[in-house]
Amino acid sequence: WPLAQGETAWAQALRSPPLQSWAPAQPQGEAASSRRQRCCRGMLTFLVQLSFFCLGLAGIIGSVVSFVLAGQRKLERGIEEYARAVQAWPAASAQLQSASSVALHADADVAGASPSKIELKGLSESDPFRGTKEGEILQGSAYQAFLFRAGLAPELPLAWTTLKPLEPSATPRPSTLDAPGPEGFLPEANFSRMEALSDMARWGANTTLTLMIGGSRIEFEVAPLVRSVAHFEPGGVYDRCLDLGGWETSGQKCWVYERLKALCVQVAVDASGGWRLAPRVPGLNGSYGCSYQGGSWQALTYEKVAVGPPHLDRPTNETVAFDDFSVEVRSAADPLFTALEWTYGTMSFGWSQADEDILGIVLMVLGCVFIVQPCVQFGWRFRKRQEHMRKAPDLYGFRGGGRFSASGGAGGGSPARWRGGAPDPERVGMRDAADPDPEGVAS
Repeated sequence: WPLAQGETAWAQALRSPPLQSWAPAQPQGEAASSRRQRCCRGMLTFLVQLSFFCLGLAGIIGSVVSFVLAGQRKLERGIEEYARAVQAWPAASAQLQSASSVALHADADVAGASPSKIELKGLSESDPFRGTKEGEILQGSAYQAFLFRAGLAPELPLAWTTLKPLEPSATPRPSTLDAPGPEGFLPEANFSRMEALSDMARWGANTTLTLMIGGSRIEFEVAPLVRSVAHFEPGGVYDRCLDLGGWETSGQKCWVYERLKALCVQVAVDASGGWRLAPRVPGLNGSYGCSYQGGSWQALTYEKVAVGPPHLDRPTNETVAFDDFSVEVRSAADPLFTALEWTYGTMSFGWSQADEDILGIVLMVLGCVFIVQPCVQFGWRFRKRQEHMRKAPDLYGFRGGGRFSASGGAGGGSPARWRGGAPDPERVGMRDAADPDPEGVAS
């Protein structure tokens, strides 16, 4: 009877429902919302830490670059180079002033136009750094420039307009002394009579220019008085081609029309005592101009001409004049070109070595401040994770971190155990186990 009663109780226990947990169950929707919130907070924290790390890394890289620039001593070497050019300028200026006459001849390929000539006038100008803060940095290396010019003074490069005057009323630019104007020197040109050089360029009114300086004759390559250059402009609602002063044709080509504005060249004395063009870039024969243009030293300057919408494949503004054309002849030893070459056309010699060092220290400190916080946070999280992994129970019921030690063996030795005091997982629960039939024969 007790056995039957025990069996009935055991069967009832199997049929009874499992014990419910004492904690109230969390609704499924709230659990999903809580997981999303944790995920969003984790992602936001990660992005913030990543941004701090990137800022710190950028600061450290910037400090290294600043220290490298400080070691180059760009400002100090630029001042020395400019001072040497100023010291050598009087002799070169005297050579240029000794030129008996300077004239420019033009022969334009325009119907009804005849060859023309214009005389250039010798002028003296102050250097562009005089009266500016940059001039003080150059330690008073001032000089009086000399050049030959015809026509209006050309517009100053954009770099000259950034020079800061010492006084608000001072004008940081050379004098604009004008030589006799070239009215009628170049004939009018028409955009509708241009020839196609390629699919992306057209020239019109090709002109041969010849410079006579002293007894030397310098002939330039054929140059167009008007030209149009095309580039591809992606289509869209906003017409950028119109802002550039051009108009768009089929195939998304934007044609920009230009006219000749100025000519400025550098000259030097050759071995025979005559005058020649002086290229500033070895291997680039056309680098004898006065316009830096990224180191190409262009001699011809072109100006954009705004045109209207196309009418019968022609711009509405067809004819242009050249009454404001200007010509300049300068010595290649002019310190102005040394300044343009050393500053890459910016007219700014850069920061001093001390300024670069200070900037590098500031960037290094800021970089370390920004990068320490995410690194500490990462280290703390990594250490916390490692501690959690060490404390997590293994599948066999012993703590992690142990290693198996085969110190025991047959013959009555101590049983094999795991280092750290944990028993062999393969022998857990096998203490009282016995082979029911050691001989393999049923009893």
